[in-house]
Amino acid sequence: MPIFPPIPSAACVAVTINSDDPPFFATTLARDHAETAHAQGWSHADIVAVTRTAPNAAFCDEATRLRLLDRLDRNMSVQSAERSL
Repeated sequence: MPIFPPIPSAACVAVTINSDDPPFFATTLARDHAETAHAQGWSHADIVAVTRTAPNAAFCDEATRLRLLDRLDRNMSVQSAERSL
């Protein structure tokens, strides 16, 4: 049984993936994303959507939120281009 049960797509809750104290738990945020995607059966698009939730749910000013979303969009564009090679 997975640590966390599947999250139904119709759950209507904001989901984010965070890494609390990575050195202590011997993990990285990328690893947490990959393991969550595998456990939940999520696609790359699902992970991108969940990742976009984080800045939208963060306690930060709008300028910071927009900067983070722009950075995410630029990184996803590069990854998408690399996948198509």
